[in-house]
Amino acid sequence: MPNGTLSNEVLARLDSGLQNLNPLQLAAVRECSELRADNSGNVVTVVDGPPGAGKTTVCAYASLEYLRLRTDDPQANHVVVLSYTNTSSDRCLESLQELGTGPDSALRLVPRGYRPPHEADARFYMAYEREGDLTLAERRRLRSAKILLCTTYAAARALRLTRSPLVIFDEISQISTGTFLGILGSAKGGGRDLDRIALVGDPAQLPVVTSQSLLETNAASFLLAEVRNLRPHQLLLQYRMHSSICAVVNTARRVLGAFPLETAGLAQNRTLENGFGAPNVADRSTWAFPLLEPNCPVVAVNTDALPGAEQRVGQSWFYEEEASAAVGIGRLLKAAYAELNPVLLSPYRVQKETMEELSGEELDCLSIHESQGREYDCVILSLTRKHAERNVGFLGDMLPLSYVGLSRARCKLVILLSFSTFAGSSFPQPIVEFLLSDAAVSRIDASTQMMDWMP
Repeated sequence: MPNGTLSNEVLARLDSGLQNLNPLQLAAVRECSELRADNSGNVVTVVDGPPGAGKTTVCAYASLEYLRLRTDDPQANHVVVLSYTNTSSDRCLESLQELGTGPDSALRLVPRGYRPPHEADARFYMAYEREGDLTLAERRRLRSAKILLCTTYAAARALRLTRSPLVIFDEISQISTGTFLGILGSAKGGGRDLDRIALVGDPAQLPVVTSQSLLETNAASFLLAEVRNLRPHQLLLQYRMHSSICAVVNTARRVLGAFPLETAGLAQNRTLENGFGAPNVADRSTWAFPLLEPNCPVVAVNTDALPGAEQRVGQSWFYEEEASAAVGIGRLLKAAYAELNPVLLSPYRVQKETMEELSGEELDCLSIHESQGREYDCVILSLTRKHAERNVGFLGDMLPLSYVGLSRARCKLVILLSFSTFAGSSFPQPIVEFLLSDAAVSRIDASTQMMDWMP
């Protein structure tokens, strides 16, 4: 029976979905949502969820399970999901929709002028700056919704509408201690208690500030250091990446001091052929074979033989010949696999712009910052730096940046880098050694044929 908050359909999907969660995910959902015997004080839960481990799934299930367990006062029960980015907030809404949640129960609060994803259901979005701008019907709908989703910038707006909610902070690597404490202080100052607090995300990913030498601690890392006996729920099992891609990511995680990931059965042998069929024979060149072969999920492309070198523009860098090779590889893969859209990434803004200019509208090109929180079937990562003195700049200090870039791919990860530059540089050498010598990685030399390749 519905409990006054959730429909029969949602409850049925929730029960079925909970049975399909792995034990670690289920434990995290229970910890975020369940009532405590003493029911005293704010309860804080930290869920450490690496790439592909189901962080968004935990957020959605915990939100609904929390509402189901509180039948004593349905009018007072709310969940507020706060994300650092609109992308993360939209993705959590999608997970709730997949569980049958309707626009009468969940609302995505956005500022006027915000454009939802093109496939999004507009009924779930409430755009306003002040409640006084809304019609009476809109205000009633706003106050009747039990799950409110927004960015941290709109936290006060959401908390004003609730009483003693569960507050879930998503993508915790980018939510600073200051922002976290400010939101809690704002709620207390407004006379509102918080029933429970959950922080969900991957502390090893991109931090709050990446352009300063002293990085601001994220909220989860702060709490784990300061709160006695607080232990994170570690989501060890990832469902995104082929096991060879996961091996690269685990090498980075070891350098970061993070626990290693295990690969779920569904993802262990996930290749481009599974989703897009056998590749067309787009090119028979020796250099093209590992790139086209679905059973070579990780390819390291040595750019030492390419002409030219890196160039500086302001505080950024680009290497045009490497950008051209990345675009050629993208075109090759796009031609070989019908419906595949390879994504080109770089840690450098100008390199990203160079790849965009070279590819026109044919390929999607993003900075690593723009890719955080997303996943793609095929990623081509251009590390850009090529210098006789082995200077890789902030890539040597900002491992979370490279970690995010390495962990976006599901089926195919192609990494372009100058072997001579990165070997012996300040870039973490365990990762370089893995790319240059491990059997999980296919290695080829870049050539001008890549730069000129056209379908």
